[in-house]
Amino acid sequence: GFGLTLAIGIFTTLFCCLILSRALLELSIKNNIIKKALSKGLISGDANFPFLKYAKASFIISWTVVIIGVAVLISRGDKTLSIDFTGGDIVAVSFNPDKKIPIESITALSTATSDEGIGEIQASYQTDLATRSENLVLQVESEKGQKIFDLLAQKFPDAGLKLVSQQSIGASVSGDITRDAFIAVALSLLLILAYVAFRFELSYGIGAIIATFHDVVITIGLYAIFGLFGIGSGQFSAPMVAAILMVMGYSINDKIVVFDRIREELKLKPTMTLKDIINYSINKTMSRTILTSLSTFFAAAALFLFGTGIIVDFSFVFMLGIVAGTFSSVFIASPVFYWWNKGNRDCVEKDEHLPYERIDGVLITHEHYDHVGGLDDLRPFCRFGSVPIYAEEYVAKALRLRMPYCFVDHRYPGVPDIPLQEIEPGQRFSINHTEILPLRVMHGRLPILGYRIGQLGYITDMLTMPEESFEQLAGID
Repeated sequence: GFGLTLAIGIFTTLFCCLILSRALLELSIKNNIIKKALSKGLISGDANFPFLKYAKASFIISWTVVIIGVAVLISRGDKTLSIDFTGGDIVAVSFNPDKKIPIESITALSTATSDEGIGEIQASYQTDLATRSENLVLQVESEKGQKIFDLLAQKFPDAGLKLVSQQSIGASVSGDITRDAFIAVALSLLLILAYVAFRFELSYGIGAIIATFHDVVITIGLYAIFGLFGIGSGQFSAPMVAAILMVMGYSINDKIVVFDRIREELKLKPTMTLKDIINYSINKTMSRTILTSLSTFFAAAALFLFGTGIIVDFSFVFMLGIVAGTFSSVFIASPVFYWWNKGNRDCVEKDEHLPYERIDGVLITHEHYDHVGGLDDLRPFCRFGSVPIYAEEYVAKALRLRMPYCFVDHRYPGVPDIPLQEIEPGQRFSINHTEILPLRVMHGRLPILGYRIGQLGYITDMLTMPEESFEQLAGID
């Protein structure tokens, strides 16, 4: 029922976002209800915070919290698992509100072993949503529910205890619930990886899956840690699995937004480094991330403050997951994506379809007095690998003088690899099995290269041509 309701809610939300919200906005503008667009966001559009600079520190801190949480889970053992996973009896008991028994007094009745006495007792007070009446709910070992009720009635005769209900969950049923819970989480992680890898590229999927796994583990660990201080029960039941799955869904949604912006900026900013692209994308989506997280967090907080019973724990887990998911979108998913690609945007784009093709070589005709036109435009094409340039000696010297950052062994990050090959008029060479013959032509006193490429002749800015160049052009189309 919960899953079905959530699925229906997703589709209705999609409908409202794509159709209803747009229609209302258009009507508001048409009727002059809205006369000016909102120009200010929560965060300035010029924000340029270097998030990746603090990625390693954030990574260490978050995974330290994960380790502490796992340690708490291990130390508590089965105490963190409800009867849904361990099997046993659930006993609901009504009582006199004026004689409410402290939880500590009930758990103190537990014995060290289950072979003698009554074994371990997990007790909590829960309010029935239908009757609004508060009951004492006891989770005990199998076939000991009646025995514990009798003991409590004997120990606390003034409490007016009455047995409301008793439910037994066998070991096989609890085993099925445990298995199904692990299958649900593992299958969700695999589907998330497959979707993101298909929707984007494998490295995006790796970043998303590691960050989502981080969110699940840190949420469970924090829930157990807070349970030690009485915030939430600190105990996991079957509905908690649904909360974890909701955390995973919410978490991946935010990561998709960031990754989509990264992919878009990679196309729009071909000369920017991958590190700068990621920082820029996170800054641009941060306002949306904070607003979405806060609105969802406040809704979950209302359930936590005013809900009862399992709703309190459910909403608390979701609140922790919202914080973890928002954090990991910035400091886990994006850095993992960056590290997986070794900080090189070429690794991201090698399998992507781009709106231009590889260039096998560039033939330079001459040098102008203030530039060699068009070379800066080569940067986007260098995503496919190096783009060699062919020029005669004096032009090559000018290129090394005016564009030194492109022709040295140790270039700045993001500078394309442009090999420079020196050629001479009349000496044939090949580019990708295509034979090319450089020709000498003159622009007044300025020597220029023309080129014969098979049956094609390319000459520009020529005023005169030596006789031997005419001979080399014989027979062209």
